Amino acid sequence: MRHTFVVLFVLLLAPLTGTSAAPVVETTAGTVRGMDEDGVSVFRGIPYAAPPVGELRWRPAQPAEGWTGTKDAPRDATTFGTVCPQALRPGYNAADLADRPMGEDCLTLNV
Repeated sequence: MRHTFVVLFVLLLAPLTGTSAAPVVETTAGTVRGMDEDGVSVFRGIPYAAPPVGELRWRPAQPAEGWTGTKDAPRDATTFGTVCPQALRPGYNAADLADRPMGEDCLTLNV
């Protein structure tokens, strides 16, 4: 009984101490590791379709190629994906996107 109480206490205390591990989930394409942001699990830049290049340009989206990843070595999902190529709107400049490059491998989602 004492062991159960200690485990329960540690599980309840972990969110308060900031020592909780990064969230890891299994998707149909592979395992991803996100991050905890103010108590919310966040996953960024997860591919949902193959890059629309070459034969795939101007065609319906094709499934994303899976990746190898395990609970011990998941795909990193802590940064935003590539921004779709586009002309910048008036008032914006390239420096606004300096940490988020543009590219055709841009079919990703954030959860």
